[in-house]
Amino acid sequence: MFFEPAINKHKLHAFVKEIFLLENQQVGITPERLSFFADGFPGLVFLQTDAPVYQLPKGKLLSSLFLYGQTIHPLELEMTGAYQMLAFQLQPYAVRVLFGVNPKELNDDCFDLSPDHSDTLHHLHQSSTTTERVEILAKLIAEKTEQIAFEKSSQIQMAIGIVLSRGGKISIRALAQELHLSERTLQRLFMEYIGLPPKQFTKIVQFQQAFNQISDETFDKLSEIVFENGYADQSHFIRNFRRFTGGKPSDFK
Repeated sequence: MFFEPAINKHKLHAFVKEIFLLENQQVGITPERLSFFADGFPGLVFLQTDAPVYQLPKGKLLSSLFLYGQTIHPLELEMTGAYQMLAFQLQPYAVRVLFGVNPKELNDDCFDLSPDHSDTLHHLHQSSTTTERVEILAKLIAEKTEQIAFEKSSQIQMAIGIVLSRGGKISIRALAQELHLSERTLQRLFMEYIGLPPKQFTKIVQFQQAFNQISDETFDKLSEIVFENGYADQSHFIRNFRRFTGGKPSDFK
């Protein structure tokens, strides 16, 4: 279930990619595991459940309101029973710009927002519908946007836009030249706002394009995905796929 009207209403396009809901209304005792892989986007999550939720493999107990950073290695959330997870998928630079959190410290990790946003968390728990919760989180982000000097991050915005529009198929030298920046400056910008080197970020975007095609089964032969997404050969693609998922493409087909 997606909630695009909230993005339009609050003009959050510069910071929010999409809003989606994952839920399980069945009460049970067997833990469920949700798998997550690299996609280039961090996020803001409100998690409503009566049972503890753990981030694996770290075994970290998650709070009801948290940020998650770049996913580099495959990870899982372990939940038991009914839950509702409302997620605002953020633009890659939004964690730094909106919340002032060092994105490098969030790689494969989560940041508890509940101590600094107790009022927001209270309203979320008191709300009776998902639409109300979407509105509460959208207003939180909208308020954050009013407190920042967004023009300072214009260069990284443009860089991210180029990488995404090319599906990650661009060299760092070409990206720097297109932005009229030195490669060293580009490296600094990515580390400051994304928490990853530009080369690693482009590889994640490239992988995600290929992963979506495999998930949607919009291909006849694996070689189509390999060459459409700019990989040198099939073995190179499979190595990269294993790095981000821990499995082979055939495991996800």
